[in-house]
Amino acid sequence: MKRGTASLGVVLLLTSIIVAVGLVGALLTSVLSTGILGARAGAQAFAAAQSGVDDGFGRILHDGYTDDGPADACSPELGKYCYDLFPLSGAQTAVVMAWQTGVCAKARAYTVTAVGTSFGKHRKLVATVEVDCVTHLTKFTGLSEEPVQASDVP
Repeated sequence: MKRGTASLGVVLLLTSIIVAVGLVGALLTSVLSTGILGARAGAQAFAAAQSGVDDGFGRILHDGYTDDGPADACSPELGKYCYDLFPLSGAQTAVVMAWQTGVCAKARAYTVTAVGTSFGKHRKLVATVEVDCVTHLTKFTGLSEEPVQASDVP
């Protein structure tokens, strides 16, 4: 009888060790997949913001904005235009284009701010471009990633 009792104890000990290892493996898999999903969501948010910047530049180049700006400005003051994009599944982009108002003397500076959102992750890109008032020659002057503020989130 003692021999059977000892082997029962060993079997129970080995079973509990195997279950513990399985639970640790499941927990590690869950944590690693959550980290990977977070990184993927961040990359999708960045891609969404980049598409917003690209779209903003396309509108500057092809829409022929006048000195007064587009008719459907998103705020009462002229010189600000806002819209949303949905470039990727599960992601969206809020874009704000702003420019100097008034008579254009030499060049007009445009700022395109795009906030990409994907599964709770947010990335913000701010790009600037200058357009010559006479020749309409367009010059890209900068692109930077900035911290996302609560007011930036769509």
